[in-house]
Amino acid sequence: MERKTKIILIVVLLLILGGLIFMGNQKTTGTSGNVLGNTTNGTVEKFIYGDANANKTIALLTGIHPREPLSIDPEIKAAKEYVKDHSDVKIIHYQTNVTKNPQDYEEGRAHGESLIHDYVNPDVIKSDADCVIIAHSHIPTYGEGFYLATPEMDNASVEIAQKISNESDFNYYPVTGNEEYKSTSAVLVSKPIAQGGIPTFVYEIPENITEQDSTDKAKELFDLMVKFA
Repeated sequence: MERKTKIILIVVLLLILGGLIFMGNQKTTGTSGNVLGNTTNGTVEKFIYGDANANKTIALLTGIHPREPLSIDPEIKAAKEYVKDHSDVKIIHYQTNVTKNPQDYEEGRAHGESLIHDYVNPDVIKSDADCVIIAHSHIPTYGEGFYLATPEMDNASVEIAQKISNESDFNYYPVTGNEEYKSTSAVLVSKPIAQGGIPTFVYEIPENITEQDSTDKAKELFDLMVKFA
C-alpha cells in the first residue's frame, strides 16, 4: 500500500510539473491567434510572441500585400525565433491573409490594406507597442536593398530611422513631399498608426534574396528597434 501511494504521488507531481511547463511555454511563445477580422476579402489574426510582461514591445504587420511572400513567412519565423533569445522583448504579430483574388495586383493590395486599416489600426494604436514594422518586399530596381520609410514624417519615427541608418546598412528613405503619387498603403495604414502616437516604419526588403536572408535581416532590425525605439 505504501509503495502504491508513493507511485500515485510521483504521478501527480509529474502531472503538475508538466502542466507548469506547458503554461510557461504558452506564456513565452504565444502560438494561438485571436481573430480580429473575418470578411469575404480575408482574415486578420493577432498573435503574441514572448513574455506578456516584457520591457520592450514590437508590433509586426505581415501580409498587407499578398504578392510579397518573402516579407511574410520569413518575418514571422524571425519574430518567433527572436523572442526565444530575448526574454525582455515581446512581439505583437498581426497576420493578414487575403483570400479574395490575392494574386491580382490591384485587388490583392486593396484588400490587404483595407483589412489592416479596419482591424489592425484600431488595435495596435491601443497597444503597448514601442514601434510598428510593416513588412514589404520589392523588386531590386525599386528602392535600394533593405530600407525603412516613414510616410508620416513624424519626429519620433524619423529620429529612430536616422539612427538605424547611421548605425547599420539599412537605408532610410524619407518622404520629401515631391512624390508624384500617393501610396494607398501609407494613407490607410502607416500614416494613421503614426498619427496615433507610435513610431511607424515601412520596412522593405529586396526580392532577390533567400528566405533565410529575410529572416536573419529581420532579426537585425528587431535588435536595432529595441535599441532605439
